[in-house]
Amino acid sequence: MIEWLLRHTLPFLLMVLMVRWVLRPRFGKRGVVEVLVINAIGDMASHAAFEEGHPLLSGMGAVGLWVIYGAVLAWLVYRSRHVGGFVGYFPYTETVVQDGAVDAAAMSRLRMSRRELDFELRKQGFSDVSQVTSAWVEPDGALSVRPAQSTTAEIRRMAEELQALRAELAALRSDWRGERGAAPTAD
Repeated sequence: MIEWLLRHTLPFLLMVLMVRWVLRPRFGKRGVVEVLVINAIGDMASHAAFEEGHPLLSGMGAVGLWVIYGAVLAWLVYRSRHVGGFVGYFPYTETVVQDGAVDAAAMSRLRMSRRELDFELRKQGFSDVSQVTSAWVEPDGALSVRPAQSTTAEIRRMAEELQALRAELAALRSDWRGERGAAPTAD
């Protein structure tokens, strides 16, 4: 029994540590615990189901044990932001850009490169950090951005131009419909 427990506990702990230090958390992706549990449970269940030499109850017991480990680790992450940070979760919002300047210390705490930040900003339509008043990483890993005032003013100006174009288009449509509905004139 103790050997069975160690055989299924040590790989779980080693995988958590390995994934924590080898892989970095990514924006909006699943946490370390979910990735481990999904992959490992699938593998253990397939061994239990398809290998004749592998006892079914032992395999299903391992699956249940890993589910319990995952739940305990998720509970620890919920209760302690230090545990969450250790296993790769973003335990709270972390500001990475303030007044157009990148916070290198926050980036280091999140193990995020400048290239990753620039990529996420480009995905949201910002070509440069100077266009951002602030940006922060949410607990789920998503990047939230508050545009700089000049960007906000530019968006407002573009919205006004769009409104004017819509009014002009409506007038053109009205004129076109009026001409089509009018009786032809004789020359």
